[in-house]
Amino acid sequence: MNIRWNAAGVTDVGRLRRQDEDAFLVDEENGLFAVADGVGGSRAGDVASRLAVDTAERVLREARGDSSSDAAAVIRRMFETAHRAILERAAGDPLVSEMATTLVLLLCDGTRAWIAHAGDSRVYRWRDASLERLSRDHSFAEELQKAAGVEVRAKSPFGHVLTRCLGREGAWEPEIREIDLRPGDRFLLCCDGLTDMVDEGDLSALLALGVSPEETGRRLIDSANAAGGKDNITAVVVDFSA
Repeated sequence: MNIRWNAAGVTDVGRLRRQDEDAFLVDEENGLFAVADGVGGSRAGDVASRLAVDTAERVLREARGDSSSDAAAVIRRMFETAHRAILERAAGDPLVSEMATTLVLLLCDGTRAWIAHAGDSRVYRWRDASLERLSRDHSFAEELQKAAGVEVRAKSPFGHVLTRCLGREGAWEPEIREIDLRPGDRFLLCCDGLTDMVDEGDLSALLALGVSPEETGRRLIDSANAAGGKDNITAVVVDFSA
């Protein structure tokens, strides 16, 4: 059975920020979808996030000509190449010397797909009227939550400190996972500007409405802005059908 996809991405600066430092990718031809969130507090986060998604797309297009390419290996190359590109761009330029970004992506091929991420941008799957979070945040808050057994992100001063991201020396390696696809699946890739403002119950309700990916993305952003819009907000919604 062949599975088709239909997707859209939407981004918004939010209510408090002056500049949008998020970037997204919707490449339906190659089945690649991504969201990158320039790390808060660093200079040129918008440059880092755009480099991340553009590099991922370029690496995939180059790999499509090699039938022996392994999907997981290609994905790792996307992240590594993007990480190196950000470091090289930052070298010697004080205006962008501290730039970094998260990256989350979904790569589709027939009835299979791979998700990968570094940082706290997330991927969710809405299937059979149920929302499932498929990624775990690479952050101190996530580690604290695992250790304490309670939600600590909103309360902790380390809530948005990342344990992995692209553009910083140290941990950048993606967490990669292969998953199945079914007709009727709906995926959401998003930054923390959405998930900090809209809880998972409301995310599920908005994804369940059945409107187009673009309209769903706009409603998600409207909901985050209505809740305060404290950060940039980006959502990519991907629908799958037979």
